[in-house]
Amino acid sequence: MRTISAFSVGLLLACVAVAPAGAADTAPRYKAWEGSQKPGQTDTLIRNLTALIDEADRSKAADPRFIQDLRELLADYQSGGQGGGSAAGDGGRPMVKLFNDDFQDGDFTRNPTWTVSAGAFDLDSNRGLHSSIGVAGKQSVGTMLGGLLKQQQQGTGQEATFASIYTPVKISNAFSMQVEIASRNTGRVDFGPYAGAAGDTAYRVTYKPGSQGGLQLQRVTPQGTTMIGHWDGAIDTANKRRHTVKMTRDNRGAMQVWLDGQKVIDARDDAIRQPFDGFLLVNSNGEHWVRSVAIEGTQGG
Repeated sequence: MRTISAFSVGLLLACVAVAPAGAADTAPRYKAWEGSQKPGQTDTLIRNLTALIDEADRSKAADPRFIQDLRELLADYQSGGQGGGSAAGDGGRPMVKLFNDDFQDGDFTRNPTWTVSAGAFDLDSNRGLHSSIGVAGKQSVGTMLGGLLKQQQQGTGQEATFASIYTPVKISNAFSMQVEIASRNTGRVDFGPYAGAAGDTAYRVTYKPGSQGGLQLQRVTPQGTTMIGHWDGAIDTANKRRHTVKMTRDNRGAMQVWLDGQKVIDARDDAIRQPFDGFLLVNSNGEHWVRSVAIEGTQGG
C-alpha cells in the first residue's frame, strides 16, 4: 500500500542515526538502535487507536470514508503491510482466511462440502449457486431454524416451501464474512454463522432485494429471535445485478453490515460469546444466485 510505504520510509528516515559530517571514512556509519518502546506498547497503541476509531465512527465525528481508510490502514499494518488485511479489533489479533468458495469447480458437494437440508440447489456456471422458491414459505425462518441442519421432508425446487444449505467450518466469535448475491425481482435470503448441532444459535443477515427491500441483522437463540439492527432501502435487481453483503463482528460484540462497500447497519450484541460451527443459507422466497462466500476469523477463537 503506497500510504504505508511512504509512512514507513518517513519513519525510517527520522529514526536512523547518521554519523556527523566530516567523520573518518572508517568510522561506523550507524550504531545499534536500542529503541525507546517497551514490549507491549505497540499492541496498546493499536488497541487505543482502534477504540478511538470506533468512537469516532459511532459519534459520526468524521467522514465515513476517512474512518474506513483508517480501518484499512490499521488492518494493513497488522497484516504486514501487504494490503487487504482486516483485524478483529481486540487484542491486536489479525484476521485469517477460514473459508472461501466461488463455486467455480462446478461441484458444491465437495471441496468444500455443502449439504442441502431442504429444497434444491444447483450450480449456474455464470452466476454460481442457484436456488428458486416460487411461493413464500408458510413458516418463518425463525420458527424453523432449529431444524435447518436436518433433512426436511418436503418437495424440491418450485414445490418446496424453502431451501436451505449449510457448510461446516469453525468460525471464531469475531469474524468477517462476505457474500456475493444476485436476485431476480424480490425475495428473501437469510445467511450467517450458526453454532451447535441443531444450528439454533446464530447471527444472520436477512437480505430482501427489490424496491421495498432492505437488510436486517438478527440474533437467534433457543429462546427466540431478536432484531439487532436494520436498514430499509432499495436493493437493485435490474439485470440480476450482483451485490456484495458483508457482516463483521469484533471481540467486543460490535457488529456491522455493509452493502456494496457502504455501511448500512451498526450495532452491538454480546449475547453469543462462543465460536461458531458453520455457515447456513436459507432461501424462503424468490430466485437467487450466490457467486461466492468468504469468511475470515481470528486464530484460537
